[in-house]
Amino acid sequence: MGVEALRAAVEADGRARVAATLREAEERAATLRAEADSMASRRRLEVLRREEATLRREPRARVAAAFGEAQRRVLEARTELVERVFEMAGEMAPRLLDSPEARKTLVARVEEALAHLPGSDVVITASSGVARVLEEALAGRVGVRVACDPDLPAGFRAARGDGTLVVDATLPSLLGHHRATLAIELMERIERELAR
Repeated sequence: MGVEALRAAVEADGRARVAATLREAEERAATLRAEADSMASRRRLEVLRREEATLRREPRARVAAAFGEAQRRVLEARTELVERVFEMAGEMAPRLLDSPEARKTLVARVEEALAHLPGSDVVITASSGVARVLEEALAGRVGVRVACDPDLPAGFRAARGDGTLVVDATLPSLLGHHRATLAIELMERIERELAR
């Protein structure tokens, strides 16, 4: 074998080794690219899933916040409405004395209060319009006197003469005792009316 053949064999062997090395490098590069692509895809998928979860939560949170705000506003409006109705009731109370039924109811309430105030010295304090009605109804009743207090709200207060027992039947007192129940009943009526 001559030098030429040896050189050709060395070059062929070198080319084969270079080609094998290049193939290995390309295979390794392809493997690394595939791993990198796979890793990048997984990371993109993770990021997309996180973003999707965030995007899904945000509208829910916004809707929940908007719903809460709407409920708060409805509650405030209902409260204002109930307060206004109670104000109007207080303003209308003096005019109720024009009704014979209202006067009978007032006298019946006073009789009820008197039943709870044993003894013979009872003072019934009322505003001027109510006091006039009660003076007529209780005229001649022994141990009961009617006093006028123009600053007293609609209704009356009945008390033993010594002040140890008081029945407060003024409108603010009655509304205060029954406010929650009346507010619920009022809102139910309003909702029924709105549903028609």
